[in-house]
Amino acid sequence: MSKVLCLTHRGVRCCVPAERVLSAEQAHAREDAVSFWDGEAPPPQASGQRSLRLATADGPRWLWGSAVRAVSVTAGQIQQLTPVLRGLLTLPHVVGLAALGDELVWLVEPLRFSPGRAGEKSTELNVG
Repeated sequence: MSKVLCLTHRGVRCCVPAERVLSAEQAHAREDAVSFWDGEAPPPQASGQRSLRLATADGPRWLWGSAVRAVSVTAGQIQQLTPVLRGLLTLPHVVGLAALGDELVWLVEPLRFSPGRAGEKSTELNVG
């Protein structure tokens, strides 16, 4: 069983390994904030938003999200990406999906996240 932190980041539900979260606080706009998803990220909203300091491939970076909660994930809840989906996906930090009740969430490995690495491929799953 692995501990993960689930959040909604730019409208997308995802989880990161809890040990990658260095700190968390009320949301603030940060110059070094990053986005796991392509496009321009809107500024964090005040209500229910959190700024998370994560360990990433580029060192500690800020990420903001809402509906943040800690959960435990078992191996039976995790699905690796199929080879076809992995081939289509240009986000190497997205490593799988987890079924949390009736919700499917993207599993993200921040240590594989680097804004300069778009297009690299990864097939390993490491949530804990």
